[in-house]
Amino acid sequence: MIPIIHDIRAMCNPVEDINLMKRVAVLMEESVRERQEDVEQMRSELKPLTSKLVAARQSCQRPANVPSPAAHAQAISRLDAKRFKLVKSIEEVEGSLNEKEAEYSRLRAELKELEEKDVTNDVELDGTAVRLNLYRELGFQWVEDKASGDAPKIIIRSESEDVHLVRLDGSAPDFELKNRLWELNSK
Repeated sequence: MIPIIHDIRAMCNPVEDINLMKRVAVLMEESVRERQEDVEQMRSELKPLTSKLVAARQSCQRPANVPSPAAHAQAISRLDAKRFKLVKSIEEVEGSLNEKEAEYSRLRAELKELEEKDVTNDVELDGTAVRLNLYRELGFQWVEDKASGDAPKIIIRSESEDVHLVRLDGSAPDFELKNRLWELNSK
């Protein structure tokens, strides 16, 4: 047993064990120091990234003056409806315009046809009708009420747009009546 004890004693050299313990302690201190340096470096890198994250979160938030998605969708809906109403009214106006343009073209063609037509050969001129039309254009309009049997009247529209009514009851001589009619017409 003694040889075994000698062998164990040779294996259990306390100096080597102490040196091994010192080396392990030094390695542990180096490992702790390296880890602390890594942690400090990561913290220094983390600070700018954290501020960027905060800024990114704030920038992706909807500003207060921008409507919510639901309000925005409602506004778009409202504007689309308004646009459709405007398009419909524009189409109606364009349709009306096309109708008026067609009518205008038709009336111009009819007018041109009537202007080119020689009416003197087609219709015998009635002197009374021509005189009555001329008097009407001058502002005299003959009015006769056959139902009441009253004397005929003449409505006179003067140059100043005044309207006068003169009864033709035969009480005044023709010369005075004519002078009075022209006088009322020229006022």
